[in-house]
Amino acid sequence: MSNTKRFGMLAAGLLVAAVLAVFATVVLRQADRSRADIPVIQPVPDFEFINQQGMAFGSADLIGKISVVDFIFTRCENACPIMAREMGELYRAFESTDDVQFVSISVDPSHDTLEVLQAYASANGVDDDRWTFLHAPIEKVVWLSEEGFLLPAENLPMGHSPRFALVDRQGQIRGYFNALEGKPMIALKQQIKQLLKEKHGSHGMVSSAHAAEMKSEVHAAKMDDKEGENCCEPGGE
Repeated sequence: MSNTKRFGMLAAGLLVAAVLAVFATVVLRQADRSRADIPVIQPVPDFEFINQQGMAFGSADLIGKISVVDFIFTRCENACPIMAREMGELYRAFESTDDVQFVSISVDPSHDTLEVLQAYASANGVDDDRWTFLHAPIEKVVWLSEEGFLLPAENLPMGHSPRFALVDRQGQIRGYFNALEGKPMIALKQQIKQLLKEKHGSHGMVSSAHAAEMKSEVHAAKMDDKEGENCCEPGGE
């Protein structure tokens, strides 16, 4: 083989390697941008409730893990069974990691005693501490829903939101997903996977303008939820 041909093959090989390197860089940057595009809405405020086992559980327990949080009540016969089914699917989908946890907060504490929550957890296949059910006085539940998670809490227990809130390892709310619709649940699973790829201790960034825009969208969704209140009629004892 002539030197000219060898040089040509070498040059072609170097060109291919350079193109592949550029392509890999673009892919990595797009992945980083995708993770960064999950907005930060606001941090979850300090709170401390009691879980179904009678142990304290609060905002400190959200730190270091990715959490999916919802507000439910065990007598609900409409939205809550769907929410429990969707949460259960996520619970099983991420059973291989302890970095993802699920938190359901009762909006009917007078009925949902610790014993009732224990039975509800068992009925939904919970066999470890990755899915926690919380109990607290109703005024604290209302405050956490409305002020902490920006979700409606009027005319409880029927008027709770059907949305799941995604919380990152820093205890920051990163998004809302309607459990009664299919596409948001697909998006939620994908965003959980994206957050799992974020380095521990990294913080999502959001501009003040973007934060205001996100809260405006959350407020609009909150109004939609309120229009659908009383959809979760309680069943019998």
